[in-house]
Amino acid sequence: MKLNEALSIKTENRIAAMDEAERRRAELHLRLPRVKIIDDLLREIPMRALVGENVEELRAESDAPTSEREQILASCGYDKDYDAPKFDCPDCNDGGYCGIKLCHCVRELMS
Repeated sequence: MKLNEALSIKTENRIAAMDEAERRRAELHLRLPRVKIIDDLLREIPMRALVGENVEELRAESDAPTSEREQILASCGYDKDYDAPKFDCPDCNDGGYCGIKLCHCVRELMS
């Protein structure tokens, strides 16, 4: 298999994992409205850092909602990372590269 083909497979895998994570997130938001509220709140925090708010304060501010989210998920029988992408390769997250180096998973596909 050629490099382009292997990278194309990894890209398809990555897209599929991201799509599945989004499907699971939508499921959580429908079943657990409080999780959606928390996710919306947590999504705003990085943007606030970009406009100059104190990163340490923002990090501390995200601790309580993150903990609440994990508690809600656990109490409803979900893993805390239920809606996180499940990549085939944890080293490159199915991106094909670790930094600037070609990942071992791509080399394995090519062999």
